[in-house]
Amino acid sequence: MDRRLARMRRDSAELFPRWAVRLTLLFVLFRFGTVQDAYSQEALESAASAQRATGADSRDSAPSLDELEKRLQQLEEHNRNLEKTNSQLQRRIQALEDGEIVPSASSTKSSTKGSASNSTHLKGNSPLYSSGLSLASEPLPPMHVRGNAPSVYASPSTSWQREYEQAPLESKIPQGHKIQVSDNTWFDVGIGVRASYRHEDFDNMNGAYLDNTRFYFNGQIAPHLLIEGNLDARQGPSRVLTPNNISDIHLLDGIVKLEINDYVNVWAGQLLLPIDRDNLAGFFYLNTFEFPFIWDYPSVYQGRDYGAAYWGQQKIGSGLLKWQAGIFFDRYLGTAAPNEPVFAGRVMYDFWDPEPGYYLVNSYFGEKNILAIGVSGMFQQDAVLNAPSSAYYGMPLPGFMGVSLLTPETASFGNVEADLLFERKFKELRDGTVTFQAEFMDYMFSKDITVNQFGLNAGLAYVLTLLYLFPDRIGIGQFQPYVQWQEFEQQYTHISLDEIQAGVNYVIAKFNGRVSAWYSHGNGVSMGVAYTDSVFVGLQGQWW
Repeated sequence: MDRRLARMRRDSAELFPRWAVRLTLLFVLFRFGTVQDAYSQEALESAASAQRATGADSRDSAPSLDELEKRLQQLEEHNRNLEKTNSQLQRRIQALEDGEIVPSASSTKSSTKGSASNSTHLKGNSPLYSSGLSLASEPLPPMHVRGNAPSVYASPSTSWQREYEQAPLESKIPQGHKIQVSDNTWFDVGIGVRASYRHEDFDNMNGAYLDNTRFYFNGQIAPHLLIEGNLDARQGPSRVLTPNNISDIHLLDGIVKLEINDYVNVWAGQLLLPIDRDNLAGFFYLNTFEFPFIWDYPSVYQGRDYGAAYWGQQKIGSGLLKWQAGIFFDRYLGTAAPNEPVFAGRVMYDFWDPEPGYYLVNSYFGEKNILAIGVSGMFQQDAVLNAPSSAYYGMPLPGFMGVSLLTPETASFGNVEADLLFERKFKELRDGTVTFQAEFMDYMFSKDITVNQFGLNAGLAYVLTLLYLFPDRIGIGQFQPYVQWQEFEQQYTHISLDEIQAGVNYVIAKFNGRVSAWYSHGNGVSMGVAYTDSVFVGLQGQWW
C-alpha cells in the first residue's frame, strides 16, 4: 500500500511539475491585469466623452445676449427700488430726529394690547396714519397745528392718501420748531406775516401796509387736553369793518381744547365762529389774499368771539360728515345787545377726500380731490335797534329835557349760508389743478331796518372764485391765475355792490409762502357807491 501511494505522488508530480504551476499562475495574473486596464481605459474614455457631451450641452444652453440684457435691466430696476426705499427711510428717520413725527402714546399702548391702531401722528395739514385706521377708531391724542390749519385725526385710506405718504416729507410738513417736553406734553411756536401794497381811487388807502404779524403758540398739556394762544398785530385797511384795524397787538386766539375722539371735542375761549368756510380758514388760508367784502358778521376780532364750540366728525361711505356748533358772547359791543348770545352752527360733507378737524383751508394744491358742501347759520337776539336814522347821525331825537320820548325797538340779526369747494387735478391738463369755490349768504333782520347799524347789513350776497394751478414750477414756485366775482344786494339801501377781480398767485410753499397780484374793478371795495379801479400786490409767509 505504501509503495502504491508513493508511486501516485511521483506520477502526479510528473503530470503537474512546479514550474508549470508557477507559469500558469503568472499567466492568470497577467491576463487579469490586462482586462482591468482595458476596463479602466474604457471607463476613462467614457467619462471624457460624457464630459465633452456635457460641455457641448452647456454651450448649447447658454443664455442669449438679449436675455442677459433683460436680466441686467431687472437688476438695475431692483437697485433703483432699493435706493428709493432707502431715501424714504432716511427722510423718515430725519423727521423723527427733528421731532416732526411723534408716535402716538395711546396707539403705542394699544399696539401692545394687540390693537390694530398703531398709527403715527404727523404735524401739519394731514396726519399720516395706517391704511386700516378709520375715523371712528379708538381715541388718539390729537396732533394740533398752529394758526388756522386743520388739526387732528386721520383721513381714511384713499388713493390720495397713498400718494401723499409717498411724497417727500418736506413737501407736506411746515418746518417749525416743536419741543417735546415728555411723552404726552409738547409745545411749538411760529410766526406769520402778511404785507401788501395797494393803489386805489381812495387816496387815504394808498400805500404799503403790514396787514398781519401773527405769533403762534400751541401745545399739549396732557392726552386729549391742548391749548392754543395766538397774537396778531396789523396796520392797514381792512374790508372787514371793525375799529380794531390799528397797529396794536391783539389777542387772536386763546383756546383750551378737550379732544376726546371723533364725536366729543369741545373748544372754549376766544376762537373762530363756525359761520362759513372762509372764516374757518382765516386770512392765511384763503384762495385770495383778502376776504371778500361781502363778509359781514359781528365778531370781537377777525371772525373770533368769546364762547365755546362743540364739534365732531363721522366717516360715512367714502366721505366725511363734520358738524360744529357754538354759543358766543359778543363783548365788543358790535351789536346793540352784547349780552345776548350768538348761536352759530355748521354742517359739512366731503364727498371725496376728507378734511378732518375744526379748521379748514381753501385749497390743497392738487394733493387732495375735494368736493365739499357746507351749510352754516348764526343768530343773535336784539342785535340792532329799529329807530329813525337821524338818531345815528348825531341828531337829537324828539324829547323833553334831553330825554328821548321815543323807545327804539330792537331787531334780531341772523344769517344762512351755503358754500361749495371743488378741487381736482386733471390729467387732461397735464396734472394741472382746477379749484372752484362758491358761496351764498342771506343776511336777515327780524324787522325792517332802514339804516346800516354797527356794521351789519341785511341782504343777499354771492361769491364765485375760479383758479387754475399750473403743474410746472417756474423758478421757485407755481403760477395760479384766478378770477373772482362777488355781489352784495343790500336790503336797507337797495344798493347792489359788486366787484370783479382778476389776479395771479405765485405759490412758493403753499400757504406758507405766496405772492399775489390782482386788479379789481367795482363799487364794493370800500362799501361805497362809486366804481373804483385798484391794483394790489400782497406777500405772505409763515414759519411754524
